[in-house]
Amino acid sequence: MGPLVGLALALGLSATAACDSTATIYISTPRFQQVQIVSAYPAKKQPDGSWERVCGTGQADGLITNVAYLSSQRRSSGTGAPSDQDVSIRPLDVIDTRVIDGNTPDDINLSSTGNIGLQIDCINPASTPGNDCAGTVPAATLEQIRYAANTPARGRGHNVMLLVDQSGSVGGLVRDQIYKEERIPNPLPQNFGEVASDRTGLRLAAARRLLGILNPEDRFGALAFGETIALSVPCTGAINDVQADLETCFGARNRDIWTAGIDGLQATTGGRSNLWSAVKTGYDYLRELRDTQRSNHIVVLTDGPDTCQGENRLTCTTPCTTADYQAFIDQLEADHADPNAPKIRIHFVQFESLGYPGRDARQVETACISGGHYQFLNSNSFSRQQTAAFQEALDTAVANVRYALMGHWELAASVPAYASNAGGGAGVPPGSLYALQGALTLRESSNMVTADRQFVFGVGQGQGAPNATTWDRRPTVRKPCGGFGDCGAAAAPGACDVVCSPETLTCAAGAAPVQLPDLAACEASPGVQGFCCGGSCQSSGTCAACTSN
Repeated sequence: MGPLVGLALALGLSATAACDSTATIYISTPRFQQVQIVSAYPAKKQPDGSWERVCGTGQADGLITNVAYLSSQRRSSGTGAPSDQDVSIRPLDVIDTRVIDGNTPDDINLSSTGNIGLQIDCINPASTPGNDCAGTVPAATLEQIRYAANTPARGRGHNVMLLVDQSGSVGGLVRDQIYKEERIPNPLPQNFGEVASDRTGLRLAAARRLLGILNPEDRFGALAFGETIALSVPCTGAINDVQADLETCFGARNRDIWTAGIDGLQATTGGRSNLWSAVKTGYDYLRELRDTQRSNHIVVLTDGPDTCQGENRLTCTTPCTTADYQAFIDQLEADHADPNAPKIRIHFVQFESLGYPGRDARQVETACISGGHYQFLNSNSFSRQQTAAFQEALDTAVANVRYALMGHWELAASVPAYASNAGGGAGVPPGSLYALQGALTLRESSNMVTADRQFVFGVGQGQGAPNATTWDRRPTVRKPCGGFGDCGAAAAPGACDVVCSPETLTCAAGAAPVQLPDLAACEASPGVQGFCCGGSCQSSGTCAACTSN
């Protein structure tokens, strides 16, 4: 190797770039900083030995843990190029003068299973708090590591559509006692600020953080959603026409129009959450762009599920959107299978509201199908007076999404206990969301570190957000139920009862049926649609309970 080429490689350049006076030169070689365990998928081993994520009702043989390795800031000089703010590490990057997955023994090797240790301490039902490992304690064998690239090379840029929840629960405009959303809460809580999921607008600060850590070549847009505002584009000069406003503002070089618009959202919350209407609108917009030069992403900041339709509606209410979640999932799956369709990854950062605690299975599933990431913040466990921990957790989760835009590392492991439906700690029964607790070990043999380093993930365990000591950072997966029998029920439920939810493929309350709200859609007889009233499905007439108020 000649001295010029050796110097070029030490600086993170190719030999060709070293002779190009207009090239970007990294004046300080990035160094490895930390590992973020971002999310997880159920996974299936293919006949050729490779592993693929499996969503929906498919049989899983194990799990894929999605990881981001992060470096120090990439500083550059030459032709006025700004610093690359994407500190995630991908193959062929140079870290401390060594090439990631290069072809020499001294290079850093992150694709060898011998250089990475993955330990899954337990798989608990997601509702189980703490790090007590009361659930299944599985044996996990790491079998494959690969980098899942969303772009062919660093610097290609991304299209990012941010969706911000403006429903009533974020501002405390919910019905008293039950804290559920409706267009005009009756009665309204006496102090709605105390029951708000985000009374001080911390999610808006996280939105600004995401905008601030994008690169100049990235294109950004945003949608706000909630029943009161329907859908709106929070940019300066918007004319309240979603399509026209996106066409005007999306990708604008002056990002101040978005900062000002996002700041203005603080005073505009109300009504139910039309989450899937917003996701569908953002998806369709990116799909119609047909931009193959950049990767495409939707990032959702929300405090719970869609409450406009389906099982989450209040009784005696009608849908406040025509968006069809299942139809959207069908389109998402078709686009994923179509090699010519744009791939749009959908990422969720879900915190909690008092009326809708816990994880939303639909968001978990949508992230899995699209190849995005789902992260949960158990914010009901955070202090409502001391908000620093909540802000740190939001900022860290948003940053994790940003550093996965270019791609992420997938660690696929065979987990026989996950494949088994046995109960009693021997397997993982179907029909629930599960949370993973464990550790990743980056070994000295990888050449990334000088001694083995362990990175744990669990409740209050993980990198970043040091004040968020109660943050449940366990990655979430869904193991679907295939029918009422998977939930332990001896007989099929009635038309207005739910055991294995057709919407979430999770057991609503174990073997016990849960009654659908009055006016929820049902099938009165084969092929005849009706509505629920007092637990019975009517094909005509009115529901007296809903007309007497």
